[in-house]
Amino acid sequence: MKSYKDVFMDINNYSKDIQDLINKMLKQKGLVTPDIFETLTTLMKIAEEMEDENLIGYTHYHIADSLYAFEIDYGRFRAHLAKAINYLQMCGDDENLVRAYNYVGIDANNNGLFDVAYYHFKNALDLAESINSPYLQGVVSDNIGQVFARFGDHQKAIEYVHTSNELQLEGACDDTYFYQNMVNGYFSEGVLNILLGNIKEAKRLDNEIRKLEKNEAVADISTVVIPVSFLRLQLAIIEGQEDLVEKYSEASMDMINHAHRIFDYITDIKDLCLFLIKYNRLELVRKILDTITEPIENNNIIEMRRHLANIEVAYYEKLGNEEQVVKYLKVLHDLSKLHEKEQFKIYEFSIDLINSMHDLRKEKELLQNQAETDMLTGIANRAKMEQYIDYAFENAYRHKHNFAIEMLDIDRFKEYNDTYGHHAGDVVLVKVANRLAKLAREEKVNVARYGGDEFVIIFENKSDEEISKFCNKLKKAIYDLNIYHEKAIQDNRITVSQGICNDIPVGKAKSWEFFVEADKALYEVKKNYFSNNDTSQSHIITHLSK
Repeated sequence: MKSYKDVFMDINNYSKDIQDLINKMLKQKGLVTPDIFETLTTLMKIAEEMEDENLIGYTHYHIADSLYAFEIDYGRFRAHLAKAINYLQMCGDDENLVRAYNYVGIDANNNGLFDVAYYHFKNALDLAESINSPYLQGVVSDNIGQVFARFGDHQKAIEYVHTSNELQLEGACDDTYFYQNMVNGYFSEGVLNILLGNIKEAKRLDNEIRKLEKNEAVADISTVVIPVSFLRLQLAIIEGQEDLVEKYSEASMDMINHAHRIFDYITDIKDLCLFLIKYNRLELVRKILDTITEPIENNNIIEMRRHLANIEVAYYEKLGNEEQVVKYLKVLHDLSKLHEKEQFKIYEFSIDLINSMHDLRKEKELLQNQAETDMLTGIANRAKMEQYIDYAFENAYRHKHNFAIEMLDIDRFKEYNDTYGHHAGDVVLVKVANRLAKLAREEKVNVARYGGDEFVIIFENKSDEEISKFCNKLKKAIYDLNIYHEKAIQDNRITVSQGICNDIPVGKAKSWEFFVEADKALYEVKKNYFSNNDTSQSHIITHLSK
């Protein structure tokens, strides 16, 4: 499975000493040296002393990544991964978060929990799509394909792996890991096509690998060995090319003997062995089993040992050796009991992680709402309104339809505060805001408190007649609140004045120009209202000043 390892965090934001330390760590990762843990320990100490949450989350991720690469200590691996996800979520480091979610899926898939794996891969894929990263989408899509392959749905698996290859080409990066992932993607798609009997397509994919192998970047891959010889061996056997069978048998054994981590290839090895058993290549199967048995039995990954036992069962069934079949069926039975305990740990880890993610999202949503909401009235505040105006204005400009801003304020509100007190004034603001919000929902417009007793309303694709109708309805709704104001001009009631600018943005028009014109319109309303006792209380400027 692919564990995307390229780094997107902008290390240029840090001092040269920290940059050098990060680069040292990345070089050690490329060389697959355990010295990386000493470097990561130093980096974590610095990050914690700085209280830099982004760097802490980044470092936790790379500790988890390195533990997976070197030790397969699932307890420590999951602990650091959980901490990484927590910090990366808080900091909004979505690119590294995709990789962390991807690793949670890999963990579950390695231990046979395909439903949990799919959930976390899908979470990673959705996040990769939201940040528009085709490369990351491709990496995760390949892993989803492997989940479907374990289900036995090879057609669905091919669809995901093929999509993965296309996405990674779209988001191509000129680095080693890009070529590594492309080779791996073509290899996976080729083997899946063999399982479905699509030999011609499998050969085409092998040719794509051969093209990539001519690139120096592929020749330089040293951290991961991709078992392309498995694909070529199967094609040679199917086509009866015995000279190539011998060549790729030796290449496959060489790959298995020299793989840094045999665990990364156990499913590929299992699929190859089942293929070889089907075609009566039992001698080679035995050689493979004798090579991988010791390293697999000496590790603590139950699912890997189950794969090994399954190969042994199939091997001895082919030989007709019932005694050995029974022996390995018992091994499978005993491993299943241990497997249940390990799977329970993963379920527990996954549930805790999901709950933590959910709680953090709720907290972030709450903080976001607080940051965008006027504390007194509960409607959108000025910051939220300005953010929405930019979106609505650009949308109107792009589609060439009307965009309008209304400035509204409460008439003689200062006098109301002076007469009845600021607490009473706050009550008026809340009542007016509630009525505004109710009408805004009904008419599908957006409203916000601009400050003091001023409010802003945004209209999209509305005619002057539609806006005028809304303004009259709003004026009446506020009047009908029947809030007594002894210094009001009209019937001793609270009223409002409205100034609107409505136009189609063209040329070099800017949203702030609509604000200026709406404010001018409001000034005209106020002037007429108080000097001429004109109670129309709204005025629309239909064209910007040119």
